[in-house]
Amino acid sequence: MPSLPSQWRNELQRIKTACNSFARDYAAHLLAALDGKGLGDPGTDRFVQALDLLLGKRQIYFQQPKHFFFS
Repeated sequence: MPSLPSQWRNELQRIKTACNSFARDYAAHLLAALDGKGLGDPGTDRFVQALDLLLGKRQIYFQQPKHFFFS
């Protein structure tokens, strides 16, 4: 990013900060809503993993075989 004009760098930083803030607010809202429905303690690893995927804390790795695909 050093080759970008300083105005653009500042704007990109502002946007990044706003996106992070929105993500934190969404995660807090979602977890509070789950807690309000009695799901505050997810209990299972699979549910925790699903929440992590939804909140962008984990990445889904799809198969990309090079020679043979076996589902």
